[in-house]
Amino acid sequence: MPTPSGNVSSEYSPTMQQAIEMMRAGKGAEAEEIVARRAEHIRQQFGAASAQDATAQGELGAVLTMTGQLDRAINAYQEACKGPTDTEPLMRDRLTNLMTLGQLLDRVGRLDEAEKVLFDGLRGRDSFYGREHPGYAFGLEPLAELMLRTGRIDTAMDMVQEVVWNFGRNGHQRLAGAVVLRALVMKALGKGDAPFAILEKLPTEFAQDVAAKAVDRAARSDNPRWGSQMLQELVDPLIAKLGDAHSSVLNVLISISNVERNAGKDSDSAARISAIKKAIAIFEKHGKPNEVINGSLGLALAYSDSGDNERALSIYRDAADRASKLGDRGLVSQIHRNCGLLLSEMGRSADAEKILKDSVDEARQSSNSELLGRALIALGIFFQHQNRFDQAKSLLKEGQTKLPPADPDSITASSHLRAIETGGGCGCGDTGAAIAQAFHDFVMARLPADLLSRLDVELKDGDFEVGVHLQREPKPDEVAHLERTINHALTEFRQKLLSGN
Repeated sequence: MPTPSGNVSSEYSPTMQQAIEMMRAGKGAEAEEIVARRAEHIRQQFGAASAQDATAQGELGAVLTMTGQLDRAINAYQEACKGPTDTEPLMRDRLTNLMTLGQLLDRVGRLDEAEKVLFDGLRGRDSFYGREHPGYAFGLEPLAELMLRTGRIDTAMDMVQEVVWNFGRNGHQRLAGAVVLRALVMKALGKGDAPFAILEKLPTEFAQDVAAKAVDRAARSDNPRWGSQMLQELVDPLIAKLGDAHSSVLNVLISISNVERNAGKDSDSAARISAIKKAIAIFEKHGKPNEVINGSLGLALAYSDSGDNERALSIYRDAADRASKLGDRGLVSQIHRNCGLLLSEMGRSADAEKILKDSVDEARQSSNSELLGRALIALGIFFQHQNRFDQAKSLLKEGQTKLPPADPDSITASSHLRAIETGGGCGCGDTGAAIAQAFHDFVMARLPADLLSRLDVELKDGDFEVGVHLQREPKPDEVAHLERTINHALTEFRQKLLSGN
């Protein structure tokens, strides 16, 4: 499946190549529009279920996937799978589309459908490639993932062992990802075997690939415990192969911290703190002062999340001293902001006010607009909680001018400003109206100025209700553009709801 990074494949149509470049530039709606228009033209010219139609629908599905519109992508891939299979290239395309369709169905939770599609594709791969060909393992790997997700761990283990054997026998580059999946399944089974012993025998490039695949796999694992334990198993073999200063080692340590932080009540704070300390020790050893400070920020947050606020404050003070000696005012501002927020949570209001003001001053001196926006909003919210509404209002408004409207801090500022202006609560738990307003602004900025008389956006039951009121009769291409723009807004802002921003 294509992604908007790296080189654009010459196998894609010129329209698809253009769409990928547009997505790299952040123009997702426009990219979808040109690919959808081409798909419609191809269908009119060659008919549904033609070879040309299957290719166009597959490209549309890829764009929809890259822009997060998975349900619509599934529809496109279902159309692509209807194409003919009377030549070898067409059969290969259909098998690829079936696998992608199955993976998408898995991602959206339509697990029974995903299993049926993936098994259909695997049977086709067995007939077309044979069981020892890597093309067969391509189709078996996502089925192993599905078995893991649905609790059939022994079956998943059998499948992934065959995938590892197949890719290893064929010297295939996807062996690294299969080894990582096997390690994750081993953690699910509670096996104590060394899942990454294979690193010792293979080239350093393979170890780097394993590290990258492990970080990605852990970030999207349904079970953070398995993901974190898998990463922890990887650290020592990776150091032995690459050395402790290698970026792959540091990425794995940082990933352990991130997985544990995102695990919430299931987090293992000891594992999180240990991983950050190891990373800081490596930075210290190799003379990287900025990285030491950034690592210290993560360590302070880990300690405060575990309830050890005094230890966190001590780390913040040390980090601020280090940043000051480096002359990095932006970093000092960030440290002061984090420290001030913690002091406020601890009820130490006078100390919090002083250090949050220092954060704003340092950010102004740094000429970093984004850091200034975040510092202003943090101080504004602090003042609002102190019922100093006039001071809060001016700070929140200034802070918003430094950040994009859809930025989480900008949305938070909007909810607090709304609370001040309406006489409501502090706004901390009422970001819904602010997100709805940001959604409204996102859509309106991308439409012809005279098209809509009004756009109503409201959050109900955890999702958006959108009311479109036209000012004039739209042209056919404007209708399609309006629909795509709203779909892109729904995708982006639903993610903000899920992440709590």
